[in-house]
Amino acid sequence: MAISEIPIPSMLRTRMHWHQERQRLLAGNVANSGTPEFCSRDLAPSSFGSEFAQADVSRAVHIEDVMVKVAANRMDCQAASVLYARSLARIKFTLGKSS
Repeated sequence: MAISEIPIPSMLRTRMHWHQERQRLLAGNVANSGTPEFCSRDLAPSSFGSEFAQADVSRAVHIEDVMVKVAANRMDCQAASVLYARSLARIKFTLGKSS
């Protein structure tokens, strides 16, 4: 079995990709906050195994709300990346390839 097929690291990697895509959309919302008629976008909550679904389209961009989402997204992504690194370290240790 390849390491990429182990469920936990695979789910964490999917989660990190979701956060990366959400960060891209939120950054676009911040960049276009002053643009008239701009519709802010966000991703629907992640469910493993599904494609990224766009949701929460609104007409007005409230910069404070977007910045709160950016901060929460950053913290969640950081937690997923720490868990991913730890899971890979445990796999390496189990295989006897610790550094």
